[in-house]
Amino acid sequence: MLKVGLTGSIATGKSTVARLLQKEGAFVISADDVVHRLLEKEEVKRRIREILGDVFKPDGSVDRKKVAEIIFSNPEKKKQLEELLHPQVQREIKNFFSRLEREKPDSIAVAEVPLMIETGSYKNYDVVVVVYAPESLQKKRLIEKGLTEEEAEKR
Repeated sequence: MLKVGLTGSIATGKSTVARLLQKEGAFVISADDVVHRLLEKEEVKRRIREILGDVFKPDGSVDRKKVAEIIFSNPEKKKQLEELLHPQVQREIKNFFSRLEREKPDSIAVAEVPLMIETGSYKNYDVVVVVYAPESLQKKRLIEKGLTEEEAEKR
């Protein structure tokens, strides 16, 4: 099985590349999707409350906008949240690869991981693909998604 790491900065087109690879037959896992599932777990929510305080919507789900406001203005809180989530994300990706290795040993498995270089997890892949877009395009895409210019700059 070929393990491909797919990475790049925010709003560069990683998800688009992942979808194209999946369309061609690759099996894809997204770190962002894993995080979304983790944010539904009560134990993770409890730890987030300890780290960030009350960042929850009335329905009990994590308010990702509130989380972003905190972590992109407080490097220590960002680090604490990453220390909580990154090991769990890496474990999910490892399990995904193990399952595919057993069930489809001739396949191509792609992990879309935004912070692959920063975390050193790029070492876990046979090939790393970096998706690039000019900063001006990244900023434009973020603003089109509803962020203010200031929020886009922080990210």
